[in-house]
Amino acid sequence: PKLYVLPPEYVYYISDSEVSFLASAYDEDLGDKQLTAKVFFNNEEVATQEIANSKELKTIKFKVPSNTAAGQYQVKVTITDGKKIATKRFIIVIQDNTVLTTAFEPLINKTYNKGDKLNFTAVINAQIQTLITNSVFHSSIMIKLRRQ
Repeated sequence: PKLYVLPPEYVYYISDSEVSFLASAYDEDLGDKQLTAKVFFNNEEVATQEIANSKELKTIKFKVPSNTAAGQYQVKVTITDGKKIATKRFIIVIQDNTVLTTAFEPLINKTYNKGDKLNFTAVINAQIQTLITNSVFHSSIMIKLRRQ
């Protein structure tokens, strides 16, 4: 089988959160038969899903296990037709959800001009933090932030 994986839109997650990504899996020899996708997080299987044998992108989801320590983790995706296995990997970062953390994930191939919007991710546990103020500084100038 052939497997193509588009890593998730975000890199940063907290434990007990859902991660979704797109994948295409197909085997020209199988016709309409389903393929089995498995997701491994920190070398443990966290999801199994039967997916259609086609080149169309499908959403695959898994949940980061509770109490996962902060750090960088490899996610392994496998697809099998029952005989052969194809494998792809990508990296995600788990952040501590007991402390407010802000992460900026720029688009590497994009240039930014004056007046452009820059998006960032703030990992917040709303059950712990009730009043949150974010400030961003560029060249010692404070920039107003809008919450969404």
